Amino acid sequence: CYLVLSFFFLPGIEFTPIAGGLLHYLQGFLLNNEILTEFEMVHFVLLDEIATKHSGLHIRLFKMLCELYDRQSKSQQPAEMIIAKQRSIIDRFVHLLSVGFALPVVEKINKMFQEGQIDVSLARYFAIDVLDIIEPPYSEEFIETFLPMVLNREIFDKLTMIKVPAATQFIQDITTETVGSNDEVEFNTNEVLSELNISD
Repeated sequence: CYLVLSFFFLPGIEFTPIAGGLLHYLQGFLLNNEILTEFEMVHFVLLDEIATKHSGLHIRLFKMLCELYDRQSKSQQPAEMIIAKQRSIIDRFVHLLSVGFALPVVEKINKMFQEGQIDVSLARYFAIDVLDIIEPPYSEEFIETFLPMVLNREIFDKLTMIKVPAATQFIQDITTETVGSNDEVEFNTNEVLSELNISD
């Protein structure tokens, strides 16, 4: 059934009306209060295709993912199952970020962490995935939003910083990063790394 759905919609997903209708269907199906919906790979494929091809649907997709994540948090399933489902949703957030919807996604994850709505392991999972796909130059807004996650000792402790060199590289990159206004972003790498207790 799911494969038929995928084969039927993928050829037409290039067209906004079809993509919008598909998103509406997926939203109704995945957020159905009457049944406990299990995620299938085809759901993720279709959502990612919509995100990739239709920037005009990013806001709707983002709101749907936020609601879907919150729904898992209220689930009565075992904790490991909830975490696994939330990780799948985090993957969709990362993909949405990768196709241009960066600031709202980072702001959402950062806010959830600050308010205790996301497990630290998932916040770390998100941040590491983001570090793997981003590269300079960075906007000032992105730095202001994402840097606090990288500097958070609970998310990036000493061991994580050692295992994830992209985190240190990101900090080093922004010390010399010039943003749109041509103002130098003022961060002292040595002080930051020393504060994280990972400097030599």
